[in-house]
Amino acid sequence: MIKKYFIIPVFLISVWQVLSAQNLEFHHNSSINSIADTAIINNLIDSALYLSSTEYSNSLLLLDEAFDLATTINYKQGIGDVYYVRSRVYYYKDNYPAAIKYLNKSKSIYQETGSLKGMANYYFGSGCLENLYGDDIKAIRAFQNAMKFEEKRKSIKGKSKILNSLASVNSKMKNYNIALNYAKKALELKKKIGNEIEISNTLTNLGKIYQQMDSLEKAESYLNEALLLRKKSQDKRRIAGSLYGIAQINNIQNKPIEAKKKLMEAYSIFKSLDEKTGQVICLLELSKAYNKLGIQHESKTAIENAISISKITKNSQLLKDSYKQYAE
Repeated sequence: MIKKYFIIPVFLISVWQVLSAQNLEFHHNSSINSIADTAIINNLIDSALYLSSTEYSNSLLLLDEAFDLATTINYKQGIGDVYYVRSRVYYYKDNYPAAIKYLNKSKSIYQETGSLKGMANYYFGSGCLENLYGDDIKAIRAFQNAMKFEEKRKSIKGKSKILNSLASVNSKMKNYNIALNYAKKALELKKKIGNEIEISNTLTNLGKIYQQMDSLEKAESYLNEALLLRKKSQDKRRIAGSLYGIAQINNIQNKPIEAKKKLMEAYSIFKSLDEKTGQVICLLELSKAYNKLGIQHESKTAIENAISISKITKNSQLLKDSYKQYAE
């Protein structure tokens, strides 16, 4: 699996070498070269999306390169895609105003070009932000709009992603049977695609749904299965998410020592990625573990740290949750 992590850097080095060697002359060549240009731009954007949740600086660097090339040849689809992926980067960096700004920029381009994939991406990104801010109804509407475009495209991958998101929001709204139906359909499609990371995302979603339904054994089973897949792919951010989810269940099961161990590991990963939302949720859950262990000082410190980080993210829902737990 290590080879997977060397493919992108090697490819990018080769791209930059070609660009340097040819001194960017291909931007002014024939339409045949324009096709080659768009392929390079698309590969840069795909690489940036791949890195968007873990290597923010490198992702933005690739997007800058892609944007320069796209504007040089007036490749509108590429410009829109750069805006969209930039929005995803800022979403993961907890810079939500910037995420909204670039998402709206992408929408303008996608509407101009009539891109079905682009509009599906726009509504998916919008749904994620609405979900984050706690407006479940708007999130569902956005995901439903995204699904309409994915169905027009007949994209199995796109539909599976939206089904998973609809499952997540319905679970939050306690519509568990609807959520399970969406998640199981998503899992079926993702298994057809065979992408283990995508499969792990839906397994995690199923685990969370069963957790909300108080079926803790089923929940833990799904989350552990997802964790194994994520460890195989060495996806740090998702590994941390799985550890956090299992730790939540450990706390409910009154196993604070096990919860604390997993939360410390998850927090360390989120901190290394500068993922502030992840840090906050780990600290809040860690506070519960310390409280169960009777270590009140550490419990209080964890919540205070969560509040401080929440203020940086400017996420009102996250800050509200932190203060609520502090009051309890």
